[in-house]
Amino acid sequence: MNWFWIRLARPALAFLAASIIAALIIALSFYVTSVFGDGAEPVTGEGIAAMLTITLLTGAYVAVFAAIPAAILIWLFRLLKIPRGWGDAITGGLLGALLVHIMAYGLSGLTQMPSLVSALFGAAGLIAGLTYWVVAGRPKPPYSIA
Repeated sequence: MNWFWIRLARPALAFLAASIIAALIIALSFYVTSVFGDGAEPVTGEGIAAMLTITLLTGAYVAVFAAIPAAILIWLFRLLKIPRGWGDAITGGLLGALLVHIMAYGLSGLTQMPSLVSALFGAAGLIAGLTYWVVAGRPKPPYSIA
């Protein structure tokens, strides 16, 4: 039972938590932009409930689309012996930026310059990678960010 928790359940829950955190960052950034933009309306309970609903749905969406590429990148970073905290953060940032760029422009978009939205999703992915690292219980020496 302990092996199941350490090797399978806890990393899976940490990945889901990281996906929801990435979705929350994106939803908050769009929500703040809409609230403080031109013709802004006051913050209501329905607006916050809608944002949280969108966050949960987007988190599940992110988890489905990022699972296989994340596993491949993490495996590659383990082969290159990149420390855990850095590898998880870089994986999240790369996946966030690359997946949204491919979804926006298709595979032909790989030759185009990244947009500001790609940078926003990359930053959300970076924070999500750090969230995974912490929730999965990985911050043990010698793998510290500082």
